Amino acid sequence: MAPNTSSVSLEPGSDPRIARIARLVGPNSISLVTTVSPDGVPNAAPFSFIMPCNYEPPMVCFVCGQQKHYKEFGYEPSKSDELLDTIKDTLVNIKATGEFVVTPVDRRLRSTLMILEKPWRYGTNELKKAGLTTAPATKVRVPLIREAKISLECRFTQMIPIRKMQLIIGEIVMIHAASETIVNGTPDVATIGPTFEGMHEHQYFELGPPITLTRHRPYDYDELTRE
Repeated sequence: MAPNTSSVSLEPGSDPRIARIARLVGPNSISLVTTVSPDGVPNAAPFSFIMPCNYEPPMVCFVCGQQKHYKEFGYEPSKSDELLDTIKDTLVNIKATGEFVVTPVDRRLRSTLMILEKPWRYGTNELKKAGLTTAPATKVRVPLIREAKISLECRFTQMIPIRKMQLIIGEIVMIHAASETIVNGTPDVATIGPTFEGMHEHQYFELGPPITLTRHRPYDYDELTRE
C-alpha cells in the first residue's frame, strides 16, 4: 500500500537526528542502573532502553552503549582524561561482579539525571556526586538508593552484542518498595510518578490519568463466537 500523500517518508540514515527514531515506539521509561566496582565503589547511570523481558523467573533487560564518549551525542573527548574508547562503567562493573540494581526514576530522582548521565572517570562515586545516599541490598553487593521508592536487585544472566551496544539481561532476585507504592498487595510503579523520555532532546513525559480496557480471557472466547 502506498504511503498517504500527506505523510513524510524518512530514511533512518538521512539525518543524524533520526538516529533517535527508535524512540517513536516510546516514550521510554527511565531507570537508574546501579552497579559496583570490584573495589566497592558504586556507580549509577540512567537508561531509557530498558524493559521487562520475562515473567518466570522475572527478568529485565536494558541496552547499554559500549563506550563512554561519543561526539555525536555531545561529549567532547578532549575535555576528559579518559580515552575515547573507554568502556562504560556499567559494562565494566556488570562483567566483573555479575550484579546490578534497577531503580525506576520517580519525581524525587529526576533532578539527579543530568548529573548521573555525565561520563565521570571510572571509580567516581556518582551517587555521592548526585547527593544520593545508599542502603545495603539483600541478595546482591550493589547498594540500593535510599531515596528510591522501588528497587529491583538483579543478577546478570546474559549479554548480547547489538552493533555498538550490548543488550544486558538480568534476573530479579529481590524487590524493595516503599509502603506508599503498594496497591492491592503488590508494588505499583504508577504510584511513584515515573519519568519517560521522548523522541526529541530535552523532551520528557509523565503518566496521564489511568484508563481501563477490558481484556478477554481464553474462557470468554466461546461466548464471543456465539455473538
